[in-house]
Amino acid sequence: MSLAFIRSLEAIIDRLESDFGLTLIDEDFEFARDDFRDMLHVFLHEACHAVFYRIPWLKELHDQEHTLLDEVVVRILERDLSPEFGLAPHSIEEHLEELRHYDLSFDVTRQTFEHLAAVWVERYKPARDVAGFAEYARRYLLHR
Repeated sequence: MSLAFIRSLEAIIDRLESDFGLTLIDEDFEFARDDFRDMLHVFLHEACHAVFYRIPWLKELHDQEHTLLDEVVVRILERDLSPEFGLAPHSIEEHLEELRHYDLSFDVTRQTFEHLAAVWVERYKPARDVAGFAEYARRYLLHR
């Protein structure tokens, strides 16, 4: 659905330009800039979930463990990637508040989140090793 969604956005622009004989430019959408930024953030978050779900061994985890790992790892990836797309990263406090909405059986603290984020950037990001990072996060969160 995600790729079809992107293609649909392009098709909408093409159709409007064709039907009305004009070329839309960025300034034409200035009124919706914040809405588009929010949509990009949501899309980035969901795309990070899609990358995470490609890790083969995740299917072996029970639901709570899977959810904990998924939600923490995805937020760290999203926070790291946001600036590359001109998006302001959510604050750590915002991420921690979002995590409190899940029944995780583990309280993710600021210190834990910051540690995992630093480990991602220093050790796993250079090799784009999401699976390795997820395994590290699993051990760190559940087996300390």
